[in-house]
Amino acid sequence: MGEKNDIAALKKVIAKLDVKLEQVMIEAAIFEVTLNDDYSTGVDWLYRNNRTGPSQAGGFGGQTFISTQPTNLTQNIPGLISSTLTYYEDLDSLSTEIAISLAASDSNVRLLSTPVIITTDNTEATLSVGEQRPVVTSTSSFGNSSGTLRSSYEYKDIGINLTVTPRI
Repeated sequence: MGEKNDIAALKKVIAKLDVKLEQVMIEAAIFEVTLNDDYSTGVDWLYRNNRTGPSQAGGFGGQTFISTQPTNLTQNIPGLISSTLTYYEDLDSLSTEIAISLAASDSNVRLLSTPVIITTDNTEATLSVGEQRPVVTSTSSFGNSSGTLRSSYEYKDIGINLTVTPRI
């Protein structure tokens, strides 16, 4: 057992160290977009901004929906699904999930993955979406009459990596 002064000093140190770190949750959406003449731009960009002015919506393929009323937005959605998502800004009634659903419901757009990662302030984190595939590294032929070939394979990581270090 230590002295009362030592215990008090240790409690102060523990109180300073025992602090919850702020966390960040990062959500990503990985899409495969099939482009053709009618659908040449794909999903341009998704933009969310904390503005001091009124909320605004962008549009899809040249069509716009400016109303921030949920009923008006849902009335406009069927005509917009076949177009491309251009952008939207901080709408109370349109969430990221709705925008992703609109893009994913188009037959030219395929949602491949929606990875999520949680990290703390100033701690590097990596979102990885992919797989390992065999790649031929060498091929040898044997000198017999059947012409037998032997290939050596090595598995390579193929995919998308997003590395971030958030600063809160």
